[in-house]
Amino acid sequence: MVNPLSYILVTGTIEGTITALIAMGFSLVYGVGGILNQSHGVFYMFIGFMTFYFLSILGTSSYFLAAIIAIIVVAIISALMYYGLIKPVQDNMISVLIITLAIAIILEELIGIIWGTEAVGLPILQQIFTDINRTEPIWDETVPTQVITAFWVSMITIIITIIAIKKLKIGQSIRAVSQDREAAELMGINSNWILCVTLMLSMILAGIAAILYLPNRPMEYNHGMSILILAFAIVVIGGLGSLPGSVVGAFVLSFATKIYEKAVPQFDFLSSFVPTVVIIIILLLRPQGLFGEKED
Repeated sequence: MVNPLSYILVTGTIEGTITALIAMGFSLVYGVGGILNQSHGVFYMFIGFMTFYFLSILGTSSYFLAAIIAIIVVAIISALMYYGLIKPVQDNMISVLIITLAIAIILEELIGIIWGTEAVGLPILQQIFTDINRTEPIWDETVPTQVITAFWVSMITIIITIIAIKKLKIGQSIRAVSQDREAAELMGINSNWILCVTLMLSMILAGIAAILYLPNRPMEYNHGMSILILAFAIVVIGGLGSLPGSVVGAFVLSFATKIYEKAVPQFDFLSSFVPTVVIIIILLLRPQGLFGEKED
């Protein structure tokens, strides 16, 4: 008999850690520049498809190399996107929403045209595990080693990112711009460059999540919107612009989804609606989120 508590805690913790990476980048860009990047989810999928493309050239034994190249390409594209499309209208939130949504739609269609509408899959990390079906027991659950590795890499990345934002000079500049952009500029900080770097960092975080998580499930060209809703739900729970809030929000949402799957197993196919329901509940009860500050 399956232990529902172990299922909720084990799978919820693992998925929460991985999805926190996606949400942190989304929240970081909003916290620094007030940019609600509607293309965040599509770029997450785009990195997966780019990795798939470079694997076809380099071979499956070069997974990490293909993934790194894909992330670098997408980071460069995000920089061009900022300076070419977002920067001219960044002071108008509605214009930014429309432009990033248009980018998402165009990019999604390009993915469908280039790679087709059929689901494709990334290989498990064969260069690390000779037995790709290897599993490890955790409590009453049997978890693939691939997933455990994804959990630890995600956790380490989260810790490094939070420490870097607090301790490194570039991180301090990011914090300064997020707190008061005009004051930061008076201190000699190039706010536009910081916003560009922040957008690139958000793509890198999403890329790391993609290369860790996508090998566990088929990639679909139109899956970007559900990823965006997931990221948005997490940051709404934690508070827009709060990195610790994104981490906590990811765990709250992940546990809520797993609880729903166990509580209503006959309707577990509706679990994809949990993020949307959570968004509505949080906005009604605490619009600023768990770690957000209430606006006057």
